[in-house]
Amino acid sequence: YGNCCKQQAAEPFYSPVIQERAWTSPIWYEPAG
Repeated sequence: YGNCCKQQAAEPFYSPVIQERAWTSPIWYEPAG
């Protein structure tokens, strides 16, 4: 699941989803700021 979202993370549409999952899966999450 992480790999799937990682690719979609580039899309602005998934931005809110990434931020939500970031707390549970910070492994594939990289803060822009």
